[in-house]
Amino acid sequence: MRNLWKTGLCTLALLTLAIGCNDNHPGNDVSQSQETKIPADNSTHDEVVIAVANIHPSQAATTQPAMSQITGQVVFTSTNEGVKVVAELHGFKPGSTHGFHIHENGDLSAVNLSSAGGHFNPDKHQHGGPGSAAAHAGDLGNLTADAQGNAHLEITLHGLTLTKGPRGLVGRSVIVHADADDLKTDPAGNAGPRIAGGVIELRGS
Repeated sequence: MRNLWKTGLCTLALLTLAIGCNDNHPGNDVSQSQETKIPADNSTHDEVVIAVANIHPSQAATTQPAMSQITGQVVFTSTNEGVKVVAELHGFKPGSTHGFHIHENGDLSAVNLSSAGGHFNPDKHQHGGPGSAAAHAGDLGNLTADAQGNAHLEITLHGLTLTKGPRGLVGRSVIVHADADDLKTDPAGNAGPRIAGGVIELRGS
C-alpha cells in the first residue's frame, strides 16, 4: 500500500513537471500568440489636401476676341516640400506669354477683375519672379503658350498652406494677364490687363 502511494505521488509530480514544461515550450499555442502579438499602428500620415481654381475669361476680355477663350484649371496639392501648383490653360494666341499670379482676394465680380486686389504678398516683398531673391508669394512667373495655344506650368510654393488665413491660399484667386511679366517692376511686372481668373477652392467644397 505504501509503495502504491509513493508511486502515485511520483506520477503526479511527473505530470505536473510535464505540464509546466509544456506551458513554456515555444510551440505552445498560447505562448506563441503572446510572442507574436503586433502592437496597434499609432503612426500618423499627412493628409493630402487639394484645391482647384477653374479659370474663365474676365467680362472685359470677352469683348476682345483674341483674349476671350482662355479657360482651364489650376490644381494646388499639399506635399512634403510645399504646395505644388499645376496649371493647364487653353485658348491663348500661339506662342504668346502672359503674367500669372495669385491675388489677394477671391472676388472676381469686377468686369476687369480689379476686385481680386493686388498680388498675394504676406511678407511685403518687392515684385519679382520664381527665381528672384525676393518676390511676392503670389508671383508665379509667366505662362507661355505652345503652337496650339495651350500653356502648362508646374511650380512648388514654400511656406504657404491650403487653408484660409494669413499664409493660406484657399479663398484667394489666380489671375492671368494680357502681357508678359517682366519679373521685376512693382507692383505687377507691367503684365497688363487681367484677362482671366479663378477662385482657389478646396476640392469638393
